[in-house]
Amino acid sequence: MIMQLVKDLIYIDSRRCRIALKHLIEQPLRQFQDFYKKSLVRLIYFKDLDFYAVYGDGTHRTLWAKLTGSSTISAEVIVAYKDHLAYESFKTEYNSGFIIKSIIEGLMKYTPSKIESSLLAAFRRIHEDKRIKIHDFEKIRVGLDLYYIEKALGD
Repeated sequence: MIMQLVKDLIYIDSRRCRIALKHLIEQPLRQFQDFYKKSLVRLIYFKDLDFYAVYGDGTHRTLWAKLTGSSTISAEVIVAYKDHLAYESFKTEYNSGFIIKSIIEGLMKYTPSKIESSLLAAFRRIHEDKRIKIHDFEKIRVGLDLYYIEKALGD
């Protein structure tokens, strides 16, 4: 579930965005915003964090609603709570992933933005290539996922 949220944040379809921008230019703002209110987006609300995220369908509609200052959007909302015991179990099991995330954060702290983007793009390609079967690479994948999640939520 969390990995899908991050992928939704990272991979915005530029073709769909160009189409939306064309519609925005060609019609009044109110009409554009009304279109995005017609069909439900799926959101997950993390109650203890007071945070909403797109959950499945609706990434582009939510993005354009935010960009154009829409006051409302139609949504199906799933309420979620953090399971602290499960989180601690995950954290213990994937501790090396958290260490990798910390190493990446440390490297990126001293890396110029242009180089950071190139490095992250290379990491992302390696990360997504499931053909890579290095024994401990799964820990690196977890570390990268954690880094991307924190970066996406922090921006």
